[in-house]
Amino acid sequence: MLSFNLEYLRDNFSLTIEPTQLPLLCGVFGPSGVGKTTLLRVLAGLEPPRNGDIFFASQTWFNRNTNLSSHQRPLAFVTQGSYLFPHLSVKQNIQLSSRINAADLDYLLKLFDLEPLLDKKADQLSGGQAQRVALVRALATKPKLLLLDEPLSAIDRGSATKLLKGLKAWLIKHNIASLMVSHNPEDLIFFSDKVLLVELNKTCELGDSLQLINRFNDQHKQTLVLKVALAERKADLGWRWFKFGEQHLLAESANDLSEDTHLVGFKPSNIVIAKSFVENCSAQNQWLAKVLAITVTELSCLIEVELEGLTFSVPISPSAQQALSLQVNQSVYLLHKAVKLHNQF
Repeated sequence: MLSFNLEYLRDNFSLTIEPTQLPLLCGVFGPSGVGKTTLLRVLAGLEPPRNGDIFFASQTWFNRNTNLSSHQRPLAFVTQGSYLFPHLSVKQNIQLSSRINAADLDYLLKLFDLEPLLDKKADQLSGGQAQRVALVRALATKPKLLLLDEPLSAIDRGSATKLLKGLKAWLIKHNIASLMVSHNPEDLIFFSDKVLLVELNKTCELGDSLQLINRFNDQHKQTLVLKVALAERKADLGWRWFKFGEQHLLAESANDLSEDTHLVGFKPSNIVIAKSFVENCSAQNQWLAKVLAITVTELSCLIEVELEGLTFSVPISPSAQQALSLQVNQSVYLLHKAVKLHNQF
């Protein structure tokens, strides 16, 4: 669908992407300031690259001889700012450029919960409401490519999860290619099996979203994600037991779970390490893992562990390591409070 190679230069900032062909849906991930939004703007024709090629389907959007303007590219671009016409109503903002039939538009209005807002002026909307309007307005133009830059950032997590499920289903049904920037790892992993990892002064890497995001986030001490499946164990209302590999995980969970595979994010800094299973403990998540490496400095200690195929580092204090005397290849238990685990998808 979308393929490109780019060299972009502005002042002291540069972005280089080797020849890349993206799947129908793809995430874009990386730290702030590395050029994720710039990439979308270049693909949209809002900023020209220094060199490169951009192709969509059989159409050339940019090369040394061609540079189609934004309105010539069959795309829609949704940013963190909604950019609605403030003097128009929600209905008028959407209808201004709508190309879809009435039934499809009604479906989108229900999906994004906009029916009660249709007669409101855009400047009367909250940030989250305006973002939902911007998403529907973009989809109503019948784009062949949808560029999304943190499109759910102003929407509460419960609503954002529901909207992303509906949005993904719509894009697949209508064969709309999409590239989504987000700092939420669960959103990106749910959205696509592939992610484009953008890092400063490094070659952009396209690969498995779960593996790339977990690798990057482990290096930067951020949230890791587990793919889990529903388990048969009974749990209290609002909670669910999941299974990953041969182990179980208890997390807060929504009532409506329609997928076979689910995602749970966790932070290694919330983990407590024990040398054996702890009886009569409030931490119901106790996972058996293997110590792979131990890195001790004067101020810190990192215990690299392997848990059902996932490798990551758990920070503990040097004094804790001195008390535990952990060794490489030793089996340990990782304790994690269930109240710190949330199943969004």
